[in-house]
Amino acid sequence: MFRCLVNGYQYPFHLDIFKALEKKNIINITHWIQRPELFDDLDKEFRSVKKYNYYDCIRGNYPEEQNRIIKNQDIDKIFFDEERNLLNMASRFNYYENVTETDLIRFIEIHKNYWASFFARNKIDLIIFEEIPHLLYDYCLYLIAKSQKKKI
Repeated sequence: MFRCLVNGYQYPFHLDIFKALEKKNIINITHWIQRPELFDDLDKEFRSVKKYNYYDCIRGNYPEEQNRIIKNQDIDKIFFDEERNLLNMASRFNYYENVTETDLIRFIEIHKNYWASFFARNKIDLIIFEEIPHLLYDYCLYLIAKSQKKKI
């Protein structure tokens, strides 16, 4: 059975699929990133799941005690190689307007450190993305998972 982090869902049939996978002991969803207006749907079927507010993830509003600096050469190399892509990704969204490139790089570091420390604290085997990672937080999540050879 895979311990699983789910990033989003939009349609009720997604929940039906997740319930069926859990019932067959294929996955055990332990963490879920979702828009808070959909938390009620999760509470009905997935009470024990740790929920993360999607908007907090976008803004990098992570609990400070869980956002420690992780030094890992493999992760640092991937982020160094992807820096231009990450900066271009940030430039597409208006919530990063009037932010300097230096500030964006610091913001990317916040995401990188949070998700690296998240995987250090939690035994996650599988990450399910509702769609292709295209926001800073979920692309950073994807890069960290990839660097740690997680199933995606």
